[in-house]
Amino acid sequence: MDTSTTTAASLRRPCIVSLAVLVVWSTLALWMAWLLATAWPYELLPPLVGLTIALPGVLFRGGDLACMRFTRKRLVRWWRVLARLLALPAGIVLAFAAIGPLDRISMARFERAIAPLIEQIHGHAKAPCPPAVVYTKDAALQGYLDRSRSPGKADLHHKPGRFVMSVMGGSIDIDGSTIYYDSRSRVWQKFHNDSVDKREAFAALVKDLDNCKITLR
Repeated sequence: MDTSTTTAASLRRPCIVSLAVLVVWSTLALWMAWLLATAWPYELLPPLVGLTIALPGVLFRGGDLACMRFTRKRLVRWWRVLARLLALPAGIVLAFAAIGPLDRISMARFERAIAPLIEQIHGHAKAPCPPAVVYTKDAALQGYLDRSRSPGKADLHHKPGRFVMSVMGGSIDIDGSTIYYDSRSRVWQKFHNDSVDKREAFAALVKDLDNCKITLR
């Protein structure tokens, strides 16, 4: 039997196994990335852990398949160990590099969806609180709020002609985060609630403003 035929036959099963495992790791990585990109705004979320687990697996299995494809040999013994050791930090670095883009996608989706509500509040800035004014949510905004599991209410800190809207954001721990919009800057910002400096700065921002609630869901 031809040597090349023998080699191809011996690699068939390892290739199938590596390909199957690669599909599993890739599916997990894409699912975690999708969760991070479509989530309610946050300061890190648990799916990041899943992403840091999945991406080293993607890199290792991808390298294993590439080795079999181009060298007609498997990664064995210490080469295999070395490949795993290299894939682990590389995958973790790749996962953390993805945090920024995925976070920006999540935040951009939130800002687009919530913009009509913010414009309504701007239109009632002199007296923005319910029940004096009723804010409406179109189907697109309501669908976003439901899908992203938004908190039930937002705080509207206000005085005539100015307001700061704040809402609880997600995080990887129990402390949560705060997302807020200042009508003066017209910019959304956020911070993790364990940041004492940012928490105090936000408290100073709203300390002279009255407060009421707006229902989100």
